[in-house]
Amino acid sequence: MEKYTLRNSFVFTVILLLGFCANVCAQNEQSEVKKTVYIEYFNRPQNLSFSQAEALRNKVIEHIQYRKRIILIDVDSDKSLKLEQSRRESPEASAEGDMDRMKTMVTIGANLILQGRINSIATKSETDKEGKRTYTATCSYTLKFVNPQNGTIVASETNENSGHDASEEKAIQSAVTSVGTSNAIDRLLENIAPLYGHILEISKLKKDEAKEVYIDLGTLHGIDTETWFSIKVSRQIAGRTANKEIGLLKVSTVEGEDISLCKVKKGGKELKAAMDQGVTITLQSKFVSTLFGIRI
Repeated sequence: MEKYTLRNSFVFTVILLLGFCANVCAQNEQSEVKKTVYIEYFNRPQNLSFSQAEALRNKVIEHIQYRKRIILIDVDSDKSLKLEQSRRESPEASAEGDMDRMKTMVTIGANLILQGRINSIATKSETDKEGKRTYTATCSYTLKFVNPQNGTIVASETNENSGHDASEEKAIQSAVTSVGTSNAIDRLLENIAPLYGHILEISKLKKDEAKEVYIDLGTLHGIDTETWFSIKVSRQIAGRTANKEIGLLKVSTVEGEDISLCKVKKGGKELKAAMDQGVTITLQSKFVSTLFGIRI
């Protein structure tokens, strides 16, 4: 009886160690080194002000920092990259195409450069029957992630935001600062720095279909209730790894630093079957465009 108990204790210890190692490996996989990105001064047309370009740039910085996908560094904070005020406030302040400047960024550890440009700001006014005038402003801008090693564009997005107000100036300001509500930045981040995670457990079942699951991503990873994940299964074919998407998850509540509850929006049966069979399942964040709550 004593030998049996000792053996069980030994086996239990081994299982615990294996579980610990697996957990460490999973944490290492999802906490892979983040890309270091330097954000340049933004370009603008001659008829637009430096303050308008800075307002857009600051909103882009704010949104990226919230997502926590990359390490973002402002060139204005580095002595070797900071431009004198007169040049910084000029329409072509970003020094785009300056290979010496890019080489400096490579030297100090930049993986990518984020460049931006306000293409145009257009306004129009309408007057109602009571003679009250309102303005609508539209801001078109382009964001590009560039490889500083060779100057090639890794990812690019052009987007438009609108603003409305009784004052033309405030309508323009609203259009510039509403960048935080646009999808352009999220599409770019999914392109250059997607999140990877795993399913912890199925929390809700309906017959043979998974309806809700817990995943190992949370506040530490910058996700929210608008974050979607592709469910992928892996298998080996002739020594190669093939990944197939079998479904989609959408975060419903973020419950901790590394845990969130998700609704299974597609592939609930396939997910349950894959988990029952012990198939390798991974999650990858995915940009999903929605309109009035409907995936399109």
